[in-house]
Amino acid sequence: MTDNLANTDSYVRTEMLSEQSPPITAAGPVKWIRENLFSSIPNAIMTIVSVYLVYYVLSHTLGWMVGGIWDAGSLSECREIRDARIADGVWAEGTNVACWAVLSDRWHQLLFGFYPSEFYWRPAVALLVFGGALLPVLFEGVSRKMLFLTLAAPFICYWLIWGGSIWGPLVVIFGFGIGVAIIMFGARSLGTLVSTIAAIIVPILFMMYLAGPITAGLNAVAPIGIPSVDSAEIGGFLLAVVIGAAGIILSMPLVLRWPLGDNRICSSSTSSR
Repeated sequence: MTDNLANTDSYVRTEMLSEQSPPITAAGPVKWIRENLFSSIPNAIMTIVSVYLVYYVLSHTLGWMVGGIWDAGSLSECREIRDARIADGVWAEGTNVACWAVLSDRWHQLLFGFYPSEFYWRPAVALLVFGGALLPVLFEGVSRKMLFLTLAAPFICYWLIWGGSIWGPLVVIFGFGIGVAIIMFGARSLGTLVSTIAAIIVPILFMMYLAGPITAGLNAVAPIGIPSVDSAEIGGFLLAVVIGAAGIILSMPLVLRWPLGDNRICSSSTSSR
């Protein structure tokens, strides 16, 4: 018995082994690459093709971008600088590079189009209003009262960018208010579908036939506004952002209306049972 215990003690660990790092293939970047990029034969083929496409694009454009010219006053001057560097042996024959000088010379046109320079502050303020309007949509911690700014932002931005009488955007807001009122109070008597269609058609008719005369009358009584800017002078990145945001924000009531209407129909059918 004593001999058996002595033999057993030789197989009992008397101290713990120190922790070891996991194999390189079971953790870290190698594990992620294996599981996400080479998890199967189709994924491996797509990964290899994608890497080749990225290499192909960068190999043909990276030199063009990095070697661009920033200190030229015009496109012709860019070409003169390029030809001079080729003649001096700095670049190989036939080298083409980007003329980045157009960005430093035309940045205002890329941002604002042909907007009058003395009114640049108006699109800038409109961009700030747009940023504030996104806060309650993107972040839960922002007060829900900020949603009023979200709803008003398209009209404020329109007035700041296009200018003119302040009564125009206010009358348009009133027209949208008519549509909201039809949705809120007309669903029970007209039904969800009819009230939704009416909420679209009635504001359109109001803006087509009544908004203009009402705006002209209010402007004659109280001419409040800022100098107007013609649409042909408006362009650039800022305009695209504002128009896109306005379309999204103005479509939100209809997007939210359909699920609310469906829930109301379901609840009413359930209660009838």
